[in-house]
Amino acid sequence: EVLADREDLNTDGDQIVEIEIPQLRDTAAKVAPVTDYEARTGITDFLAQHRTGVSLAQLVDEIASPDVAAGFRNRIVAPTAPTREAYEQALKVERPRLQALLRAAFERNRLDALLYPVTLAPAKPIEGTASTVTIEGRTTSTLAAYIANTGPTSTAVLPGVAVPIALSDEGLPIGLAIDGLWNSDSQLLAMALGMEKVFAPLPPPPATPSRGGVQP
Repeated sequence: EVLADREDLNTDGDQIVEIEIPQLRDTAAKVAPVTDYEARTGITDFLAQHRTGVSLAQLVDEIASPDVAAGFRNRIVAPTAPTREAYEQALKVERPRLQALLRAAFERNRLDALLYPVTLAPAKPIEGTASTVTIEGRTTSTLAAYIANTGPTSTAVLPGVAVPIALSDEGLPIGLAIDGLWNSDSQLLAMALGMEKVFAPLPPPPATPSRGGVQP
């Protein structure tokens, strides 16, 4: 509904076209060992380098968000976490395949950028939805649901910017993601500035009491 009036965006020679990228999510999923392995080794090295006295396992035990903690336990610190070999396979073979898939989509459709909603749904209250969230009748991990749209292009290391363009019924911002090919950062920022001229400025979200009852 936010992009229903597409004529507002089809200006100055620009045109919005709908495309599909078959196998995008499946291809991106095969690159997961890269982020999982780098999270494990990077955080472990950071904790040791700064002499925190905290192990990765201890840190994971203190993660407050249940869905994030589950992701760490199931994918990053579990015995089945990616090995160095799996990491190198994903880095050298699977990620180039994902990048080639996206590059082909850009070239085939003569795209300057990909536009899509930042998330599958507007933000939900943390209370009661910390572990799972239901979107269109499907219940899934909150973390998985809210990174689903941006995950593939982020995994491919594409540059991107997000612009708030509307408010949900609860008064929370809805974002439009703008992703481009590598080294298109300046062009993406120019597009984002253009979007800000198309969509009306949004008021800040309403203030809500903190857990201590004090207004921010």
